[in-house]
Amino acid sequence: MARQTAATEAPADARAAAFTRLTSARLASCYRLAAVILGDPVEAEDATHDAALRAWERWGSLRDPDRFDAWFGRIVVNECRDRLRRRRLRPLSIQLQEDRAGARLGDDTDAVAER
Repeated sequence: MARQTAATEAPADARAAAFTRLTSARLASCYRLAAVILGDPVEAEDATHDAALRAWERWGSLRDPDRFDAWFGRIVVNECRDRLRRRRLRPLSIQLQEDRAGARLGDDTDAVAER
């Protein structure tokens, strides 16, 4: 029974090692890509992390390991696009609250005085 467990763990370990080897060589370039797309270094880190998780989950769908760069890059870009889309879908009330918080206090008074 112990031999069977060791035999089933070996492919999983090899799979994890291959994934780690491929992603670790590309994380810096993927982070830079995400930073350019998102314009926010913290969000770029999160997007790169989430893209790596998504790639791990879909590792079995990679047909050609030689195309890993393109495959992983597409996952990073899609994660960034999803994040940009969510930015636009923020509720209007949150945007209005942020706009009011940034407004100068004298703006309303100046408008009334001008009228």
